[in-house]
Amino acid sequence: MLFRSMNILLSEITNMLGAAFFVFLFIIRVMQFSDGNITAILLALQAALAAFLLVMHKPVERIGHPLISMIAWLCALLPLVFMVDRANVLYSLPGLLLALWSLIVLGFSFSIAPEDRGVVIRAPYSFIRHPMYLGESLSLLGLCISSENLWNWFVLLLFICLLVVRIHAEERVIANYERYGKSVRWRLIPFIW
Repeated sequence: MLFRSMNILLSEITNMLGAAFFVFLFIIRVMQFSDGNITAILLALQAALAAFLLVMHKPVERIGHPLISMIAWLCALLPLVFMVDRANVLYSLPGLLLALWSLIVLGFSFSIAPEDRGVVIRAPYSFIRHPMYLGESLSLLGLCISSENLWNWFVLLLFICLLVVRIHAEERVIANYERYGKSVRWRLIPFIW
């Protein structure tokens, strides 16, 4: 019982720090939008929504291991090291829109670290189990294709490796996930995985 209470407290502290970070990121994205970056307004919306949902989330039923939580946060922050100076951000737009739609649908069940806040099975989650991750991956792939930067490809590969670990951890933490997995076959890539 004490271990569970400590984990929940650690989760809440992490969520508050994460929310503060996303507020900071929101401010940066708004400044980027004022400089003419069109996709920055969508990124600002995503950051603001993430901050709000990290604070106003559903109660946590089960929490993943702290090491997996660190991996999940690394995976969430890794896209910030992409080199986008020469990238055409419009290539990332379809993935960004899918990620934003998925975040909106996920709503108060959203978390960065693997935590059980219930299974969402509507909208994009009725077709693929992790549409937000697919959207993020497509968005980053668009940046890689348009920037022709080897560093971005390395970061994308690392991101996908961490994402696979994160997906497996989430699926083990969330109760009744096995039933959801039987009704929605594809985890990340339709007809492949």
